[in-house]
Amino acid sequence: MVEKPFFTAASAPKPPTDVNVYTFDLGGPLVKDKTHFFGGYEHTERDLSGLSVITISPANQALLGLNEPAYMPRGLNTEFAIGKIDHQLNSANRLSVRYMFFDNYISANIGGGLVSVQRANDFADRQHSTGAQLISTIGSNMLNELRVQYATRAQSRVANPLSGTGPAINVAGVANFGGSVAGTADVGFGFTQNVAQVNNSTTLLRGNHAFKAGFDLQWVADTRTSTAAQLYTFPNAAAYLAARDGSNRLGYTSFTQYFGLPNLEYNTAQYGLFVQDDWRISPDLKVLYGVRYDLYGVPDADPNAPLATSRKFPTSKNNFAPRLGLAWTVGSDRKTVVRANTGMMYDQTLNAIYEQSLQNDGTNARASAAFTPTQVGAPVFPQVLSAGSGATPNLAWTVDPDFKVARSWQNNVQIERGLGDHYSLAVGGSYVTGYNLPVVTNINLINPVSTTPDGLPVFSTAVNAATRVDPRYNVINSVQSPGDSTYKNMTLQFTRRTYKGIGFDVAYTLGKSEDNAPITGQLSVQGDPGRTDVTNLDRDLGPNILDQRHTFVASVVAMPTFEIDGAAGAILNNNVFGLAIQAASGIPVNLRSNRELNNDGTASDRPAGVARNSLTLPSRKNVDFRYSRKLRIRGAMAAEIIGEVKNIFNTEQVSSVNATVPTDLFGVPTGTLPTSGKDLTPTGGYEQRQFQLGFKFTF
Repeated sequence: MVEKPFFTAASAPKPPTDVNVYTFDLGGPLVKDKTHFFGGYEHTERDLSGLSVITISPANQALLGLNEPAYMPRGLNTEFAIGKIDHQLNSANRLSVRYMFFDNYISANIGGGLVSVQRANDFADRQHSTGAQLISTIGSNMLNELRVQYATRAQSRVANPLSGTGPAINVAGVANFGGSVAGTADVGFGFTQNVAQVNNSTTLLRGNHAFKAGFDLQWVADTRTSTAAQLYTFPNAAAYLAARDGSNRLGYTSFTQYFGLPNLEYNTAQYGLFVQDDWRISPDLKVLYGVRYDLYGVPDADPNAPLATSRKFPTSKNNFAPRLGLAWTVGSDRKTVVRANTGMMYDQTLNAIYEQSLQNDGTNARASAAFTPTQVGAPVFPQVLSAGSGATPNLAWTVDPDFKVARSWQNNVQIERGLGDHYSLAVGGSYVTGYNLPVVTNINLINPVSTTPDGLPVFSTAVNAATRVDPRYNVINSVQSPGDSTYKNMTLQFTRRTYKGIGFDVAYTLGKSEDNAPITGQLSVQGDPGRTDVTNLDRDLGPNILDQRHTFVASVVAMPTFEIDGAAGAILNNNVFGLAIQAASGIPVNLRSNRELNNDGTASDRPAGVARNSLTLPSRKNVDFRYSRKLRIRGAMAAEIIGEVKNIFNTEQVSSVNATVPTDLFGVPTGTLPTSGKDLTPTGGYEQRQFQLGFKFTF
């Protein structure tokens, strides 16, 4: 049973919502008290079209010549398998070996919203993973744990029967249609990754100390197949229609294209060492302190690359991360505990930083182009640039010679108080500062020719020695690390341990997060549009893209018992009820102009006077309910019936909105500027009310 998805047209039919999940697992001894096995398998088939509502308005469909269904016809087929053997070699050594398999196929794997079915493509993802663990006891006070793993993963995207042809077309805030290849990760994309990993940790107990030291070694081999991509972006429907009928074929905002040799192979590595001491100073006080060091092995660069900064990638070596924590039991009743920790943490390197630089290296072999219509060489819609060895790039990526791995200083404190025998109350706070956050900057621009009304520098579209640092290129995107961030929160948590069949956990978080580092979508799946002003990093200072001020979550599990015999007792007992409750503020929305305002090669410009992430989505409220009942059959054999209702009150929940605002060439809005996320047209929502029924048999 399912409701119609949010934001669908009143006349639209309900989408199919079939969900079929089959699971099986089996485990037991092969040799008693020595060798055990476990195996499991899961198969899921699900229609996902209700998660991809197409919100291109009927008026815009008619205007642009589109004929869209109500939903993107997405479907999922997934398999998962695991096998594990545990073997006691002798009294001091235990060996575990496991194998995991994952296969996922999604048809028409596009999110709907303003995206047409013409952009549909099918996505495949497969993974194999094998690992082993050896735990050894050495004497009476030493333990060693050795783990090894090898995993391989492959992804690809192929055309769907609905896929369009020709260059991809984006009409800002209206519709995305045309060919299905708008970016290098669309139809034709391929990805393989092979990971080998070895880590070891040794624990030594001595007096009140538990010393621990270890290492983690990881080697990664990546292969990418990036398809030839062509994308025209228009500021509005009128400009697109004028280009289509020939009255103004240069009315687009920007044109981008990738062509040339698409295959790329590169290797990276990560090496980590740590040492720590868990010191019990007294029965009431324990201190944990230590230090970790990480070194990231970057890919080999091309020593003959056109850009000097792309001939050797920098290696960040000063990655020492000290840490300190304590747990202190206060008072004679031992019901109050203070926990605190502080430490430096280093981010894992983003391989996409180097991948972009290798893929868009500024040579004819891997050529990228980005044009505004007034630049020399700009194509006339719907033409695209000729591919092949003679292609001339005007866009390149590189890595700043001073690039450093992002790090954060994290601080947390919590006071927990036991209330009676079954309840506890905790109050906590966190403060985190981030440093060296990655930012993409076009470093090729010089000599602004003007400014917008709010001071944004505007650059010339001409490409020559007076307007570009390197006149061979229009855009040189350099990945730098000047960004900073802060995050602070206060948390309250109230818990009831399971007592008389009822337990619950309730938590509230008040938080605030901001940064000046809008990371682009080429580097992160949670990417911002990109940097707004190459001359002033703090123009983008504002709420983080995932900033959420208020978050309330609660879970309740109840298994009531009644001292009643007979049929009534059988009915009233062995029932399990569960509630999951969430209420949270909306995440930020970044308003954007439908035009490229300052000619910096990044479509991230906001309307004049609008700060980054200045609005938020509507708040999200959701309640899920679960009921299960187990029926004993005989001995260890039992059957279980499970019923679940998602979003039981069918509360409307917005996941995305159309944040594009029409402006003039100077960024001044041509209409009323929205003042709240509720003023923006929704383009996506979380799941509506759904009911599903399951059965489980155990023996």
